[in-house]
Amino acid sequence: SNKMASFRFNFSLDGNEDCSKRQEGQQATVENTCVHSESQASFLTVNEITSIFTRSAAITEEETAVAKGFTLLVAKSADSPLSAGDAQQSDLVPGVYEGGLKVWECSLDLVRFLDEEKIDFSNKHVLELGCGVGLPGVLAAIRGASKVMFQDYNKDVLISSTIPTLLRNTPCSWKLEEKEKLLVEQCSYIHGDWLDVKTTLSKSFSDLRHSFDIILTSETIYNESNYLGLLELMKFCLNPSQDSTIYLVAKICYFGVGGSIQSFIDFVKNDKYFDINNKTVLGKH
Repeated sequence: SNKMASFRFNFSLDGNEDCSKRQEGQQATVENTCVHSESQASFLTVNEITSIFTRSAAITEEETAVAKGFTLLVAKSADSPLSAGDAQQSDLVPGVYEGGLKVWECSLDLVRFLDEEKIDFSNKHVLELGCGVGLPGVLAAIRGASKVMFQDYNKDVLISSTIPTLLRNTPCSWKLEEKEKLLVEQCSYIHGDWLDVKTTLSKSFSDLRHSFDIILTSETIYNESNYLGLLELMKFCLNPSQDSTIYLVAKICYFGVGGSIQSFIDFVKNDKYFDINNKTVLGKH
């Protein structure tokens, strides 16, 4: 079953934010993968983002039911090296990255929760961590968030699925200029390992420190060795306001890889920086 954990900032600033020690196994590599993550995390360029318009004919899409009467489109670039037809390529790095092209169950649970609870994204700065296809971030973008940043380990996933999915879910009435403004000005896309992303942001984009009102993430706590990087990036990015919130959805337990809701809760509590004030069982799978 899946469980929602919502974290609120508790002004406990004595936790150690600067932790550069990488957990063992976090940089594993696998042959025949199409996972691109340079040691220096980086944002997609404007040209990489806008190239989606010239490739729009090569985008395939399918409807994904979120709730009764509520669907979102999941889009993929058919000319991507990660396309389903290319059996030689994979977006999996065991223990590090479990693939970004699949619509994971918990991402749909998160979108459903945000919709049912009528979470207000108006004029908010939103970050989705481990976004993959990016449906939670897409929902925030089309429901009034002033800024949305999508983060994924794999650059190719952002280009071939996250951006096409965002584009395909914009209102049909929007003009091309409005869609381009959303993709380029309101949204940004960064790829890399969580600790590398934090390093890049702190060195070159310090204005993003504590700049996000809402952080969204799902299926990102399956491996305990990745908890440190995830939590450090959350601490760097979340605005220290009573109203700032992290919405995290995950399965109660990930058999075979060690992660679980309870182990992550314990990790967060031991860190003494965030307060966990709400846990909700969302559904069973």
